[in-house]
Amino acid sequence: MRKILFITEGRRAEPLLLRVLWDKFNFPKNYEFYSYNTNLTVLTKEYYKEGSFDDDLDLIMLLREKGVDEKNRAALDLEYTDVFLIFDLDSHVNSFDPDRIREMMAHFSDSAGFGKLYINYPMLESWRDIRSENDIDFKDRAVAKADFSKYKHMVLKNNYSWAPLRNFSKTDRISLSIVIRFHLMKANYILTGSYAVPKKEDYLKFDFYNLLEKELALLGEQDMVHVLCTALFCVIEYNPTKFFAGLYDVPA
Repeated sequence: MRKILFITEGRRAEPLLLRVLWDKFNFPKNYEFYSYNTNLTVLTKEYYKEGSFDDDLDLIMLLREKGVDEKNRAALDLEYTDVFLIFDLDSHVNSFDPDRIREMMAHFSDSAGFGKLYINYPMLESWRDIRSENDIDFKDRAVAKADFSKYKHMVLKNNYSWAPLRNFSKTDRISLSIVIRFHLMKANYILTGSYAVPKKEDYLKFDFYNLLEKELALLGEQDMVHVLCTALFCVIEYNPTKFFAGLYDVPA
């Protein structure tokens, strides 16, 4: 059985979302959380302390060396088959370096290896930036860099038009599958130009490095990013066959 360590940017929002997803999809609760409590740029700096990217740096050892609370420390003492890193792009923070973020994405590409990095654009709250069950505008929804700092508030205000997102911990698997379907279609659109749910075999070929490149290109050219929450794809990573089997039962 797989044992997962989720390394999350925040202490509350990411663990809450992931716990709900694991519960609704009836996955074994064989996971632990380590809350990093700061952004991806800060973590990236740890890999550049010697001036260039340190491929040999052990992430778990690095985290153990930090002053962490007892709960976080206990999570690092266990053995895991997979490590998922959940962070926001946070391109508006000081010292954000897109080339270094590219290096991090290239390094953290395998959950069973160094770990797999899931970046949310512009942040985790994008998961529920869905205005209705048939939100036809989601395909082209983007957020300007100038609005990144207030995006969370914007989403909380806008998403209440669709009832299941008002208290998502009480929603059902079908509603969550619809949300994930929106983001799957959006990722597929960014990567291939096709706004459609990919087949399992096509999803498994998704290039998350190229996805980052597309987002950074839009950020550089137009000062905005496509709204997209890749943290939702942890569900697919855990059991793609089970997920896609259920997904196609969702009303289109």
